Amino acid sequence: MESDRCLLWHGLRVTNYAGILSHGLRIAPCESPMSGYMLGKGIYVAEMSSKSASSCHHTKPGGEGLLLLCEAELGTPMQKLTVANHKAGGGAKEQGMHSTRGLGHLVPSEWVDAGIVHKDLKGC
Repeated sequence: MESDRCLLWHGLRVTNYAGILSHGLRIAPCESPMSGYMLGKGIYVAEMSSKSASSCHHTKPGGEGLLLLCEAELGTPMQKLTVANHKAGGGAKEQGMHSTRGLGHLVPSEWVDAGIVHKDLKGC
C-alpha cells in the first residue's frame, strides 16, 4: 500500500484523554448513537486546528479541551466528499478505498511543507 502520512489535528474532551493515551484512537462502538458523525463513525482528524477544536466541547462549563497533533496514515486511494454522508465509510470500503476526506470551504492561508526541513516531515 502506498503511504499517505500526514500530521493532523484531533480534538477531544479532557475526559477522553486518558482512554486515548492507554488504548489509542478508536472508532466508536456499534451501539453508540450515530448523531454528530458527519461522515459516519470513524477517527476524525483535520488539517486546521480550529476544525478539531470544535470537537473539544470547550465552550461548555469548565471550558477545557485538548488538541492532539497526530501522525496519521490515511491510505490511498482516498474517497473525497464535499457534503455530509453518514454512510461514507461503507461506501469507501465498497470502492476499495481506505479513508474518506471531507473537503471543506476553508483552507489554511498558506501551506508550507515541512519536508523542506527534513524528508521524513513531508506532508500530504
